[in-house]
Amino acid sequence: MASKKRALRDNWYYQNVDISIDLASAGINQWSVEGVGIYVGKAKVLKKRILDYPRNVRTMIEGKSWHGDPTRDYRDIHYALRQAHDAELPVSVMILETCDASVRSLREQWWIDLRRREEVEQGGPRVLNANKQKLRVSLDPDVIEKFRATGKGWQSRINAELRKVLGI
Repeated sequence: MASKKRALRDNWYYQNVDISIDLASAGINQWSVEGVGIYVGKAKVLKKRILDYPRNVRTMIEGKSWHGDPTRDYRDIHYALRQAHDAELPVSVMILETCDASVRSLREQWWIDLRRREEVEQGGPRVLNANKQKLRVSLDPDVIEKFRATGKGWQSRINAELRKVLGI
C-alpha cells in the first residue's frame, strides 16, 4: 500500500527571485531561515533545486528516507527547513547568481566563504553548509575498491573511518 503524501503548509517559504533570472540555467541559490541560518547551494537547474528542498521537507514529514536510501541522512539544511516549516518560521530562497555549470562548485564555495566571513566579522546569520574541504589524496587501489564496493557515499565513509581512528 502506497503511503499518502502529506501536504506542506501553504506559502511556508518565500521565493525572492528576480523575474529576469533564467531559472532553467545553472547557478547559486541561498535559503534563509530566520533565527536559524543560511545555506548556499549550487544547482544545474535553479528551478529544479528550488522545488527539491520543499519536496525533501515533505519526505521528512512523511517519515521517508532521503532519496529512498535509509543509509543516507538528511543534511543540516533539510532539518533547518523542517524546523522552520513546523515552527512557522520565515523562510526565503533567493538566487545569488547564474553561472556556467562548469564553475558551479567554485562559485558556490566563493559565496559560502563570503557568508562565513560575514558571519564572523559582522555577526551575520550562521552558515549551515558543511565545513568539509576538498583535497586530493592518494590511496592504495585495494583500499579504494573496498570502500567503493560499499556503494553510494563511500567517500563519506572514508571520512567517518578517519574520524574514528583519530578519535574525533
